Amino acid sequence: MEIKNVKTWNGHDGIGLNCIVYLNGKRAFEYLDNANGGGGDISYRIDKELTKKIEDWIDSQPAVVCTEPHAFEYKYNIDNLINDLHQKYTDKKFDRAKQKKMLTCIIIEHPDKNGYRYYKFPRNLSLIPVDLLKQHIVKIKSGLKLGEKIVNTNLPTV
Repeated sequence: MEIKNVKTWNGHDGIGLNCIVYLNGKRAFEYLDNANGGGGDISYRIDKELTKKIEDWIDSQPAVVCTEPHAFEYKYNIDNLINDLHQKYTDKKFDRAKQKKMLTCIIIEHPDKNGYRYYKFPRNLSLIPVDLLKQHIVKIKSGLKLGEKIVNTNLPTV
């Protein structure tokens, strides 16, 4: 399952979301959360059989057990599914942007922090002479904080 055609906006009680849910590459239904505090719902069933399969799958999921800060459990529902799919969608979008930035930047990540920082170069890294690029990498490595690392896959080893 995945979502596409994702649109978000600031609503009265949070962030609204509209998307199309796909199962095995086929459009199943359109989901709409108006950010009015009541959660979202299927606004249009594009393929009733696929929608039914997804609904049956949701119903077959065990209760989700939480222990922190207080012990409780809840039934997995359509909103949980969309939240999980939206998280995968945003992670994928984030990774695509990071991969694109690697063409002209040296990217540094910290394992305990969400996100990254980078050193931007005026042109594609592959066009910079290797010796000069290695000098930059050594200089950047010397200034890394504890736990940080360079994550580029397109750099010469130093």
